[in-house]
Amino acid sequence: MNPKATSIKPSTTFTEFNQPPDFGRLLSFEGKKAKKLKRKYEKEHASYEKKVQAYIDRYTVDDANQSCFSSDEDVVSTAAGAMITGMKSQGMATAVKTFPGTAPVARYHQLVPCQITTGLSKLRRENFSTFSAAIDAGTNMMMAGHVWLTKIDKDFPASLSSTILSDVVRKELGFEGVLFTEALNVPVITSQYSAEEAELKAVIAGADMLYNPVNVEEAVFHVSRAVMFDDIDEKQVDQAVLRILQDKIQQGIYHK
Repeated sequence: MNPKATSIKPSTTFTEFNQPPDFGRLLSFEGKKAKKLKRKYEKEHASYEKKVQAYIDRYTVDDANQSCFSSDEDVVSTAAGAMITGMKSQGMATAVKTFPGTAPVARYHQLVPCQITTGLSKLRRENFSTFSAAIDAGTNMMMAGHVWLTKIDKDFPASLSSTILSDVVRKELGFEGVLFTEALNVPVITSQYSAEEAELKAVIAGADMLYNPVNVEEAVFHVSRAVMFDDIDEKQVDQAVLRILQDKIQQGIYHK
């Protein structure tokens, strides 16, 4: 899929960060037992949300543009690194958004497909460098955005691209923390993919967490079924769960 480029102008606004959801467990959708399990899940999910609120106390925005510390990538890198270091020294977790840097299209990119046609060398110098600084400072989490980097992957947005998430973020930049998508229930995704298609593409691409899928319980079912039928490697899901659990343990919020 190669959406048409959208004519846009730089935006000075950005979408506020919202907490990532827990995926609960696979549920059967029939009978009294299912209703009981659903009530239990909803209770646990509400408890989880409270813990997440305490877990991620504040957020850093790591786009080198008007919505951030500066439009100068060096200033952004320095400021983001210092902020993350300071927050972590006080026991706080950090999340940086939105890879690969979506500030220029922030007003539009969740509504319509937006392409960033910048060449790879310039992306590395101006966009990726700010996220590298955040990674070096030890950020816990990173959000992948719904923008198309046409010089790297013209077919899928960064949030659903294995080339970008696995090859660039994991291998080239060396990020070992929790990687999650932008909201999957926004028009730019729902107009291009079915809910299941977007969820599975994100997991296969390398996302550890799916933020705001169209339906949480159904997303769990879709991923679990894909694992059952070998459409998703179970080891990949295990690695994602391990990253999340390790981060919870480091923050002191994991309880068996």
